[in-house]
Amino acid sequence: MVYLGSAFTLSGRQGCIGASAGKGEAEIVCSFTSGAVEVYNVHGQCCVRSWSLQSSDRLSCPAVYHHPSQRYFAVRNGQELLSWSEGAEAIDHTPQPLPTNVHSLLTPDSLPWVGVIYHNGTLGLLEEDGRGGEVPLMGRATRRTNPTVLATDLWVCGREEVAVVLYSLQGQCHISLCALRKDATPTTTALKAEGQLLCCCVCGSELVSSWTSGNTLSTSLEQLCKPSHSQGTHSRQHTLTLSPSPTLLAGISEHYFALGQIDSSSGAERGTIVSVWDTRYGTCQARTTIAVQYTSQLCHLHGFLLAVGGEGVMVCSVGCEDGGVLSAALGRGQVETIKDSLLIVPSWVQPDKDCGDWEEGTRQSDSEERAFLAVLTDPAKTPTLDSFMAQLQSRPLPPGGAGCAAVVRRVLGEKRFWARKALTEMLAQRLVPLSLTGDLLVSALERKDWPLVSMALRHCEAVPEHDLVRLLQETLSLPAEVKSYGATLRKKHLLCQLLSQPRNDALLQQPLSQLPFPLVMALLEFLGSHVAMEACLSSPPLHHLPQPAALDWLGLLLDVHFAQLSLVPGAKHTLVALQQQIDDQVELCEGLSLVQALRDVQQKGSRSEEHSLHMYQVEELNVKV
Repeated sequence: MVYLGSAFTLSGRQGCIGASAGKGEAEIVCSFTSGAVEVYNVHGQCCVRSWSLQSSDRLSCPAVYHHPSQRYFAVRNGQELLSWSEGAEAIDHTPQPLPTNVHSLLTPDSLPWVGVIYHNGTLGLLEEDGRGGEVPLMGRATRRTNPTVLATDLWVCGREEVAVVLYSLQGQCHISLCALRKDATPTTTALKAEGQLLCCCVCGSELVSSWTSGNTLSTSLEQLCKPSHSQGTHSRQHTLTLSPSPTLLAGISEHYFALGQIDSSSGAERGTIVSVWDTRYGTCQARTTIAVQYTSQLCHLHGFLLAVGGEGVMVCSVGCEDGGVLSAALGRGQVETIKDSLLIVPSWVQPDKDCGDWEEGTRQSDSEERAFLAVLTDPAKTPTLDSFMAQLQSRPLPPGGAGCAAVVRRVLGEKRFWARKALTEMLAQRLVPLSLTGDLLVSALERKDWPLVSMALRHCEAVPEHDLVRLLQETLSLPAEVKSYGATLRKKHLLCQLLSQPRNDALLQQPLSQLPFPLVMALLEFLGSHVAMEACLSSPPLHHLPQPAALDWLGLLLDVHFAQLSLVPGAKHTLVALQQQIDDQVELCEGLSLVQALRDVQQKGSRSEEHSLHMYQVEELNVKV
């Protein structure tokens, strides 16, 4: 029997390119197109560690954790291997050069090296220091014809870990199996299937593959390893015919795998249908819908299924138990479609109304709302700014996360126009989901829309730490006054807004360490002048940075950049000025405490005169002088 739990959002950050298993039993490593690598605890549903590349660098494939060496590995800009330890505050930017572009990384659990699959069909076995050898996965004549690597996976065959590589050669799909040993000899054979390969995964000792013809094949890897199949002999296969063809596959256990299909039952993509199947009988055991569109990866890690897409990472728990041959062979038969949650807030049922009429009216209102959002989020139906705004203003948005999130994603992903009026109205009504705050700020920053950045900072509850540091970097580089979209903003007001945002100091240290040192000095000078000016203000202005927040930022900057501040001669003058300003503040606070004590004594004496006194009265005053 198979159980699928309810899906939840592990990460709302856009641009995730893949996920892999982390160090702990519940840790997931997520990699992003921006160069960020974040480690999430799937039980706590929170980010526990994060690193990032420099702004000009990109990750070529998902980062992985290698248990034997206890290090993380990633590929930067196609041909540079990066490695760093679990406790590193930042990624070591001294790369190991690689001979050609990398397709993916494989991490065996018992070997001291990492498997590197190159695009030219070569398997590299690299140790922590970058040394290692290469094993060609195909013949020399085949490599000269420029094969294309389609997919890779890792197969545990007994005590050996085997790389499974599928590649295309002259319109024919081939599979190569090679043990992760430097003296291994690969086995290569052709897969006879109609159409082109969409995706594949290793499930126990079976290779499950999906093809454009609509067939999903289960092929025995053990038979492919036999010498009789080295010349392309067809091995044992099971065939499933599914419509539409699965575009995502993930192995779960020896006999179970998960597949993902686009949910287009209403004519527009609403998410990904995830179902679990049995390889022995070709039957569906469980099914659910995960609300992630444009899913690029489906994987099984630590007892959870992860749907990775450009809009974030969704997770649902999965459990597989053999409940008997009959139940496995029959499967679930006609799988019930899980009902979607309502996009509207239903009205209360009136006592004199029929419940059937109320249910029918609610269903009709929800259908109208879905049709409205389908037009609003479809670029083909609202291709221009005028048509988009006309549709948006035709009726109010539903007060819920799903509809508003779809509209915000459409606006941020649109390349032909910039619907800033729609975003300002949604921000004013607090309709922008918290998970999309960082993406909204980054999009506004790319368009130099500083008024929208300021408005988002006022209305959003929190800003991701990486995006907060990026905004700080851009703001510190601005002139004293900046004109943008017909408005004039002052640099110090933007800085006060950014520095007043809620933050997690532990997650802020790594991105803050990447801040250029000249901007660190500029930020220290700004905070120092703000602390000195704070004591002279009788009433705080509109854009105001509280003094405790300024002091916290000063301490955080000094901690993160302590080494540079100690060694750079030009920083001495700024540090001495900061020390003098802090000493002045301490002296002022001591003087004010004395004044407050004397004021308390005076108020207490005036109050005692208003009451009738007894024969005698003893009062004890503790005044610090």
